[in-house]
Amino acid sequence: MKIHLKNGQYVWNPLKTISVGMFLLCLGGAAFAAVSFLEPGTVADAPVSVQKATPTRGTAAVPTPAPTATLPKKKKEDYALTLVNTDHPMQEEPQELVAICDRFCDAPCTLKSDEMRANAQAVDALGEMLRAAQRDGVQDFTVQSAYRGAEYQAQLFDAQVNKLMEQGMSSDRAQREAATTVALPGCSEHETGLAFDLLAQGVNDLWAFEGTPQEQWLNAHCWEYGFILRFPRDKEQSTGIACKPWHFRYVGKSAAREMHESGQCLEKYLAD
Repeated sequence: MKIHLKNGQYVWNPLKTISVGMFLLCLGGAAFAAVSFLEPGTVADAPVSVQKATPTRGTAAVPTPAPTATLPKKKKEDYALTLVNTDHPMQEEPQELVAICDRFCDAPCTLKSDEMRANAQAVDALGEMLRAAQRDGVQDFTVQSAYRGAEYQAQLFDAQVNKLMEQGMSSDRAQREAATTVALPGCSEHETGLAFDLLAQGVNDLWAFEGTPQEQWLNAHCWEYGFILRFPRDKEQSTGIACKPWHFRYVGKSAAREMHESGQCLEKYLAD
């Protein structure tokens, strides 16, 4: 580029040429960038990849959520499968308690008290079961016990402890022994409203129920109506409770059938 005249001749100044070139180059780049920004389909429309910044010292990283605890796969929020024992005390209020006599007027049995209550679904299933027993020629059942609150359960436990102490046991031993036959308050299935103590009419001793036609029919058929013998003799190691031939627990027909076929108690069934 000829910029000026010196001694009558045009002289080329390279520095000025470079400066002008750079200016034009920048000007052209700015124009290209402006066009690229405004026109769709250009580089400006390409997706932008954003990388997460790596936390530096003194910067708190976002914590990873802990895995959500899951219930036993067979429980699935089913109240009928609520496990209550010494290791799993009652954690919620009993559901759908109803007066048994209000839903049980045609059932072939005697209620120990008209004030007895239990879970509505369990009461309906019990009525269905006892009517089926009657069709098979087995009747004269007595519902000896159903729902019990923690306060009443405490009275039963204390009475059993006192009885054993009168037989010569120390207080500590009496309490341990009592817990094998009478659940501690808060640890009794009766507090769920899902358990029933059933006897034959005229039988006042719980142990005298074993071997009666009523007990034999229930052992053979209770699972068909959603019940299990909750504390069988061969499951005492798993349940921690001595055999109770009179204690039947509602778990629902599907679970009762599976436990009947597998021979499992409720603890083992829920642990699978």
